[in-house]
Amino acid sequence: MSDRNLTTTREQVFGDVECGTECRICGRNVTDGRSKTCSDYCDTLLSAVMGMLNWSTVRRRVINRDDETCQACGFDYGKERRARRHIKDRIDERAGDRPESPSLGEMGELDDFDWDAYHDRADDWRERRDELKDRYGDPYEKSRTLEVDHITPITDGGHPFDPANLQTLCEACHQDKTAQENSDRAGTPTREEMNESLFEYVAANGGN
Repeated sequence: MSDRNLTTTREQVFGDVECGTECRICGRNVTDGRSKTCSDYCDTLLSAVMGMLNWSTVRRRVINRDDETCQACGFDYGKERRARRHIKDRIDERAGDRPESPSLGEMGELDDFDWDAYHDRADDWRERRDELKDRYGDPYEKSRTLEVDHITPITDGGHPFDPANLQTLCEACHQDKTAQENSDRAGTPTREEMNESLFEYVAANGGN
């Protein structure tokens, strides 16, 4: 099942009430200027429940549980992120600071600023960085992303928010799994097709 932005609203879970009338958790009167909960306890309870049904929150919790690692191929996003940061630090250290140009406010006062020398220094700096990227790798290249997959697809009865039905996959493995699920689903006859086959079988056997 493809990663998705599953949205569950408070109204879907607890129903809705008018502001300042009754608590949407326990039904008691709201009398102290609160909006839709009667106490800190009910407000905390509401936030806790919605945290279990908020896709962004659940997604982050599952990725953290799986140590930012694809459960199919073992790709470790945390290690890659640390490696990219290390490479970036080494490139910045060896290439040095980028030559500074005058600010917009200063430009009008610098009639004799040597722009040619500045551009030469900037070109040299970019060339050093490009050489270092070729040597160590480009830390700014697009990384594989992590996604959260429904082990049993929602369309097959899988729970949309249960962490036991969720796993971390890298983008490539998620696409492969989804493609396989779609292929398997395409090869499964529909109820209508099964009924047609049954009718054909009965007709071919004289109704027996």
